[in-house]
Amino acid sequence: MSETSIKYRDEIQALKSLLDMFKLERRVYILLSILSTIILITCAFFLILSDSHKENNKVNIATSVGMFGSSGAIAYTTNKLLKMWNDAIIIISKLYQRINKWLTKRQY
Repeated sequence: MSETSIKYRDEIQALKSLLDMFKLERRVYILLSILSTIILITCAFFLILSDSHKENNKVNIATSVGMFGSSGAIAYTTNKLLKMWNDAIIIISKLYQRINKWLTKRQY
C-alpha cells in the first residue's frame, strides 16, 4: 500500500470521526425540528377550530405566537442541519476529487 492511499484512508477516517463527534448535535436539531413541527401543527389546528366570532383574542394571539415561534425554530434548526451536511459534503467532494486525480495519475 502506498503512502498516498494510507493518507487518503486516514482522511476518510478523520471525516468519519468528525461526523460521529457531531452526531448528538444533529440528533438534538432533528428532535427540535420534530417538536417544533408538532407545535406548529397543533397551533394551526387550534387556530382553525377556535371560533373567530368570539371575543377570545387571547387564545388566537397565543396560538399565533406559538405558530410564529415554532416556524422560526424549524427554520433555524433546519438551517443548522443543512449547514452541517453541506460542510461534510464539501469535504467529501474535495477528498473524492483528490483521490480521483491520484488514481488518474497512477493509471498513466
